[in-house]
Amino acid sequence: MGFMKNTTKIYILVFALSLLLANCSLASDTTTPPQLPAQYYGKVISPTPLSGYIVAKIGNESYGSIPLVNNTFGGPTYLDEKLLVYAPGQDGAEVTFYLNGSILLNSSDTIYYKAGDIRNVTLYYNAENIRNVTLSSSTSSGSESTSSTSSGSSISSSGGGGSSVFKNPYPDVAPDIKSIKIKEIVHKAKLIVGSNIDVNLSAKDLKTTFVLTNKPLDIEEDCILIGGPVANPIVKKYLEIFPVKVTNEYPGKHRGVIEVTKINGHTVILLAGSDRWGTKAAVEYFKTLEDIPEEPIFVEWRDGKVVKINRP
Repeated sequence: MGFMKNTTKIYILVFALSLLLANCSLASDTTTPPQLPAQYYGKVISPTPLSGYIVAKIGNESYGSIPLVNNTFGGPTYLDEKLLVYAPGQDGAEVTFYLNGSILLNSSDTIYYKAGDIRNVTLYYNAENIRNVTLSSSTSSGSESTSSTSSGSSISSSGGGGSSVFKNPYPDVAPDIKSIKIKEIVHKAKLIVGSNIDVNLSAKDLKTTFVLTNKPLDIEEDCILIGGPVANPIVKKYLEIFPVKVTNEYPGKHRGVIEVTKINGHTVILLAGSDRWGTKAAVEYFKTLEDIPEEPIFVEWRDGKVVKINRP
């Protein structure tokens, strides 16, 4: 009988441990990193040279942008920039591409979103599309011409007795940032990154211009720092000044923090995490804000989306 009792206790203990491990596994799933983004690069075929930026959309929502220089965006090697599109739950949806965010470009093939896909894309520019994006148009008869600035920030159209010009005041800022105030802050601040991984995964989804450095530079102007103290030497240099000290262990796996401080009289925004996905979470959530926060904001990935959490 004693043997039977001991055996029963062992079975109960094993069953309880199994339930505990199952619960732990389910809990850990909520912080599983998202799928890899799709990556695109290629050329725009047009009768005249084009420069500006290319925006990728699924439906009416923008998912990423990349500079267009002399009809080329990105490149095939791992060192080349890519147009990153991260769209969880959109596998199989059609991806469309727009010049300067507003002029639809025709594709040689229909592009369907697939997480982790790396693809060379050939796009075609139709000058007639310019008529759909001008702020006003003349009803008088006459010829119409189109042009794009070297920065891609303006499009002009003229004909007959009238003309119009549309100028994007923030051509280097991610088009999916909704708040004009955040757009202006990102546009004016220097974006500083410490690694190519953070450039491709996070920084270029915030701004197309940035400084990549492996040196602990001095803060001499308003700036946005991407990455924690291990990845970004400037963050390591000034870490003690920030209210939250980011480490590989804090705030935790796939978690990030958005915090603001003053250094040498300049506003410094830190978007960092305990790992690369934590840093990306901070960048993606920052893009949804209306203004820079007065207190640190903690975020993490849950079911492929970035959510705000309480301070760990």
